Amino acid sequence: MNYPKSNLGRYTRKAKSVRRVIAHQTEEEREEYNRLQMAERRQQGNAYQPYNRLACLYNPGEDYSLSRNVLICTMMIVCPYCKALKFSGETKGICCAAGKIKLPHIREL
Repeated sequence: MNYPKSNLGRYTRKAKSVRRVIAHQTEEEREEYNRLQMAERRQQGNAYQPYNRLACLYNPGEDYSLSRNVLICTMMIVCPYCKALKFSGETKGICCAAGKIKLPHIREL
């Protein structure tokens, strides 16, 4: 059975359209477009820059939960198999392979 080739690479419709637009731009228009694109990319990259490698520079005096870029929630979901606490959105049964792994109970001190 013949499968259609994936439309990846330099010969896509989008790539042809971009080349056509670039060919009809003046040098000044191209420079202005590139300048705006670079400024936008720099701005996007800087949004998460302060949080890069933050675990190495942790400051206990700062309240990270107030930041809109950090999501800190509590473990409220209980695994139906091993009764482990999990965050909401975690896969069901991933902690104990859906009950296939049996661990001894931890005794409290």
